[in-house]
Amino acid sequence: MAKVPEGKNVVCIASQGPASEISPRLANALPRPAEIPEWCQDATHWEFNRTQACRHWVYNVLMIDTRGKVIGTLELDTWDMVVTTPNAERMTWEQWLHPQFPTGGPWTGMTWTANGDCVGLCAMQTTNVTVPVDFGARWTRAYHWFVDTLGSTIGQKAKISLDVEHVFYVPGTFPVDMSDAVQLVEDIRCDYRSAGTNAYHGCVFPGYRPIMRVPKTTMPQFAQHIADAQSTNWPIGAPGNVPLSRLTNKADIKENRTQSCQYAPSPRPPDPATGERQECDEYPFASTHEGSYTSGFDASWRLIRESQNLAGANLLQSTYDQNRILNKDEFWVQVVTI
Repeated sequence: MAKVPEGKNVVCIASQGPASEISPRLANALPRPAEIPEWCQDATHWEFNRTQACRHWVYNVLMIDTRGKVIGTLELDTWDMVVTTPNAERMTWEQWLHPQFPTGGPWTGMTWTANGDCVGLCAMQTTNVTVPVDFGARWTRAYHWFVDTLGSTIGQKAKISLDVEHVFYVPGTFPVDMSDAVQLVEDIRCDYRSAGTNAYHGCVFPGYRPIMRVPKTTMPQFAQHIADAQSTNWPIGAPGNVPLSRLTNKADIKENRTQSCQYAPSPRPPDPATGERQECDEYPFASTHEGSYTSGFDASWRLIRESQNLAGANLLQSTYDQNRILNKDEFWVQVVTI
């Protein structure tokens, strides 16, 4: 080991990794922060959905004196949570830290400095955050805020990468720089008024395929058509199968709808049970590249009540908007019984 100048102790990272692999005993330690969602509690590495990313990470830390002897140990239990906003330019990165199982030392007066950074058309809105590390029964928290800087060019898109630099300091020792330790492994995509979106600015994790869940209870005809289609000749779009991909070209959407419903009776007869006007519903949806015209394959069609068709169309558009699904973005469709 290299000699430590000025006769100071040094604090260093001996190992790091997913909490479940590095330190199984943390399962019985401090409960996770309330802000961490259930789906992330067993994260081994970064876990994602369309607008959130999180991980649970542990650092094994040593304090070494000037003779090279280990005089203290502890585990730094950390959680990271990145949240994007699909209808605004804001992104946040929250972090929680707690020292576990300290031995030796002294560790008194330990501080944590965190500084976020972004690469791409983005800007950091917070400066260095330095906070005292709580050795009690509470998490120490740091918060970082980023915005995209796309401007107002319609249709502009950009990939953004985020990372956070850390420095842990114990009085009387040299600081520990963990600047390469916390890097978001999935790029964020931000766009400004790209085709198919209603909100001006928005950012998502495009690598995550969202699921459009269609409830049988509130739109039974629309849901049943999708379920029947996915179980026969059109399994495309069901989770675990080939996904659907968004289509935003209006002319192609119109052609998909026309070709899919070319054999439906015209004028449409009323619903035999209720007398309500019926419309032709197609699957795969006309607003996907898997539609009949754009894919070159036949689609499933069925007459359903106008109110059911409108409810299905609204649900599809809401799925597009809430997940900022742009042209060629992939997604699943799943019929649920709720």
